[in-house]
Amino acid sequence: MANLQELFHSDYVTFQRSNTAAQESLFEQTLSDVQEYVDYSDADADTEAEYWKLYWLSDACNYPDRTGDIAHVTKVSDFVSDREWRTSPMNLEFGLPGLSREMSVYFPDEPGHTMRLMLWRDRARDFSDRDRLMLTLLRPHLIAAYRTAERRRRAPAALTPRQVELLQYVARGTPTRKWPDGWGCPRAPCGRT
Repeated sequence: MANLQELFHSDYVTFQRSNTAAQESLFEQTLSDVQEYVDYSDADADTEAEYWKLYWLSDACNYPDRTGDIAHVTKVSDFVSDREWRTSPMNLEFGLPGLSREMSVYFPDEPGHTMRLMLWRDRARDFSDRDRLMLTLLRPHLIAAYRTAERRRRAPAALTPRQVELLQYVARGTPTRKWPDGWGCPRAPCGRT
């Protein structure tokens, strides 16, 4: 995220996953130069309900849910003017102070879920077509990096009791001829008795 923040000269970078069908946030990771950060993770039910109401009213927010298009990199300015976004209920209630330029790239996810990386800048400088093209070209690499990280985080598959027993023999250095029947080297190819 730090490399992306530097590459795109962003003030704020967020990676988040939501279960939009159930209207719940699943995770969010943020990297920011902005001093003020509002944490909504402990939001009450009314705040959460208001967020999701405004989410579904904002075309810039619900674009991948509404269209199913996760391949295109989008900017808030694709949907509304700068003035419209600054005065929108979503931005006024849940926006980041001083930041109104946003670009999003979407990741494949299960139905009813949305995963996105969002880059934010201050009002003075919108993301360019070059920025959009660079993020589009980086998208497959970002997806691959995410999948690799997820594989590393997952626990290894559970072993059966017999697999555990086999690993114990290997760890102790027990010759295969001393393993219980059915575990040793097949007699014909090895020539052992």
